[in-house]
Amino acid sequence: MVPRQEKKAENLFEILRELFKYRELLFKLTTRGIKVQYKQTFLGIVWAIFIPFTSMIIFAFIHKAKIITIDTGSIPYPIFVYCGLLPWIFFAGSLNASTQSLVNYASLIDKIYFPRAIIPLASVLSKVIDLVIASIFLIVLMVIYNIELHIAILAVPLILFIQIIFVSGLALFLSMGNLFYRDIGYIVSGIVPLMMFVTPVIYPIQMGSKQLQGVMVGLNPMIPIINAYRDLILRGRLPNFTELAIAVSLCFCLFFISLFWFHKKEHLFAENI
Repeated sequence: MVPRQEKKAENLFEILRELFKYRELLFKLTTRGIKVQYKQTFLGIVWAIFIPFTSMIIFAFIHKAKIITIDTGSIPYPIFVYCGLLPWIFFAGSLNASTQSLVNYASLIDKIYFPRAIIPLASVLSKVIDLVIASIFLIVLMVIYNIELHIAILAVPLILFIQIIFVSGLALFLSMGNLFYRDIGYIVSGIVPLMMFVTPVIYPIQMGSKQLQGVMVGLNPMIPIINAYRDLILRGRLPNFTELAIAVSLCFCLFFISLFWFHKKEHLFAENI
């Protein structure tokens, strides 16, 4: 059964307005995603802290054992790594969940009409809760390492918003691609873990040459995003505006292009489930 269609939105403004109209459904799917994730688990939301914490311990041990030598300046390596792991785990978790989201909600897509973009967007937003919970332990680490909280930290929600836009753009594109070609899910699950090693999660971007840094920033918005988190939270300073401007431009372009393309192909979703 093909779901009943409403009047098709013709431009980005109408698409965004339609998404806003269904904001309650977006909220319900987001909360459902959170409940399903921790359903029948003993530790529940503690897993949101446990995963980045154990990853931090592993990388800190490797650094302490001098298996790799990384200079993080005045910032202790464990908190440097943990601060980078938080946005990265949000990025990786959102992509893995959203890529499969349309397939997982196949029965809903096949029955009623609503903007299908809500499904991958809800997958992204449900991971924000994990990020917020895991950030509590970051505050604990800052107290332990005697790192002062600066007023610059108030700009962190803006960086989070930029990251959400970036991840949402990828989520729309990948979830649609996976619906048509299931290979996309396997590719994402294989490539995303490798991407961490070309993103300054466990090392500072300054370790590379200036030319290489410029190329990486232009190709990977997660680099200036993670650098911005560290600047605001750990260094108490504003991020590099040139790098951030490049990232913002790429993030919003990707989001609007993906949203428009997603909307144009939406009528094919039911027959490809």
